[in-house]
Order: sequence, then C-alpha cells, then structure tokens
Amino acid sequence: MPSLRTVLTSGLSVVVIALGLLVWRQHQAIAALQAHAAAATPGVLTVNVVPSSSVRTTGTGATVAPTASVGRENRLRDERRLEGLAELMENPKFLRAMVSHQRTMLDGRFGELFRRLDLNDEELESLRALLIEKQNAALDVLMVSRGEVGGTLTGGEIKQAATRARSDIDEMIRQTLGDERYGIYKAYEASMPQRSTVAQLQQRLSYTDSPLEPRQAEALVDLMVEVSGENTVSSRPGVSVIVDPSDQQAVPIVQGAAESSPVTPEMLELAGRVLDSRQLKAFTDLGQELYAAAMVVDLARETMATQGNHKIPSTLEGLDIHLLLQ
Repeated sequence: MPSLRTVLTSGLSVVVIALGLLVWRQHQAIAALQAHAAAATPGVLTVNVVPSSSVRTTGTGATVAPTASVGRENRLRDERRLEGLAELMENPKFLRAMVSHQRTMLDGRFGELFRRLDLNDEELESLRALLIEKQNAALDVLMVSRGEVGGTLTGGEIKQAATRARSDIDEMIRQTLGDERYGIYKAYEASMPQRSTVAQLQQRLSYTDSPLEPRQAEALVDLMVEVSGENTVSSRPGVSVIVDPSDQQAVPIVQGAAESSPVTPEMLELAGRVLDSRQLKAFTDLGQELYAAAMVVDLARETMATQGNHKIPSTLEGLDIHLLLQ
C-alpha cells in the first residue's frame, strides 16, 4: 500500500501554489476592510467632519456612514473579492493542471477502492468523474453564486449548497455502483483518517524485517474504525476563499490532506491481535508522534490565529499552519 499521506501532501502542493497567492491577498484584505469598517463604528474612531443631511453622528462625535454608502461599498466589495479566483478559473492552463492534479489525487486516495470494486472501464471513468465533481462542489457553487442577483452567497449558504450538491452526486454514485458496492465506497471514504495512519505505519515498516502485510493493514484499519466509532476526523482544508471578510466567512474549495486518526490506548491494546511486537512498538511510536504533531498545530493556532484585532478564519489557519509544518 503506497503512503497515502505522502501522495496527498505532494499532490496538494500543485493547486496550493496556484491558489496560495489568491488566498493570501484575500487574507491581507481582511485587515484593510475591517479597519475601514471600524472607522464607521461609534466609539472606535472620531472623524472631525461637518455632517451633511446625508450623514448622521452619534453622541460620541463619531461620524457614521449613511446606509446607502455602506450598501454601495458592500456591492463593490462583492464584485472585487472573487475576481482573482474567476480569472484563475478562466485560465485553460490552470484548469488542465487542476484536472490532472485531481486525477492523481484520486488514485492516491481511492486506488485500493477501485481495485476492490472490480470496475469495468466505463464504470471506473464514471466514478472518477463523479468523485472529481464531488470534490469541486463548493468551488462550483461559489462561482455560480457570483452571477446571482443578490450578490455572492454567504459562506454558510455556500456550504449548505455544496452539501446538497455532494448529496446529489452521492446518489449518482449509488446509481453507478449499485447498493452493495456503494456501501463499500462509503465505508472506505469514512475510513480515510485511519487509512492515513496505517499507511504511515506501513511505510515505516517497509524497510524493516517486519513489514506490514496487506491483510494486517486492513485488519488494523478495521480495528481503528471500530474503536473510533462516531468520532470522525475531518480533513484539513486545502485552500479556502474568504467569502465575507466582515463576517470572516471562509469556504474550503480545495480538499486538503486527510487528517490522520490518532492512536488511542484502546487501539494499542487491541492492535496486539494483528501486529507482532516490533510492529506494535512502531505503532506506539507513531501514535506518540501524531499526538505531538497535533499539539504543535493546536499551539501554533492559538498563538498565530489572532493578528492584532483580526481573527483568521479557521479554514485559513489550516492552510497557513499545515503548509508550514509539512
């Protein structure tokens, strides 16, 4: 089994390089937009101007922008904030590179699943296309919403629409695979964090005299899934777009690397059923390293998440910090 984490990490960098500058520019824009908004907030900044009939003042002497002016500024901001992304999505070279990247990512994430499902060529291509469409759901919704009469949807609305779109795509996948194979697909998809951890263990043991056999790897995945129960592990966001800087709404549009499942004491206790002593020692060491890595990320997020008075949306924390640590 190839290292899932290695494949995902290296593959993600292709799109991150292309979109990273866009996200960073948007992140820088937060401070400017919020500072501008603060100037119109009572008690924050006093502006010495002579009020006209269209401008009202508060008891503190702060000048508050008229509603019509705020509305115009919001509309202009709506028009500007996705221009960079729209330009990228109209670039044929970028689109070809993105599709190629996504196909590579699919083989890294779902190659073993494709083998299990015993797909014919037509089914395989259909499933690949649907999986890529599912991955692009948020981006598609975001771009379509730019043409809405009321302006771009909020971050929450985009996430809801993307969830509905993914659900519709899942139904098409069910129709392509049939109920039995669809169940295998959903179980495999849900176990990605555990598979990421086991893939790291398998790679670590590959150059020892106690390599992890495929049957052991699958048994360990099943064991970890059983212990994890309802406690799911989310993927780190790959690249996010700030949809509403004033409300700090950010929507992940590129899938990041699968988060590795933590190794719990219960998992270690049960792992002795499928691992020999050397393999179990390596599994224990890996669990400690994953715990330490998670602690570093959490501490970095707590320390770096606030710049001045501006809170970085959590999706961007995942991008900025995770790239540094990889």
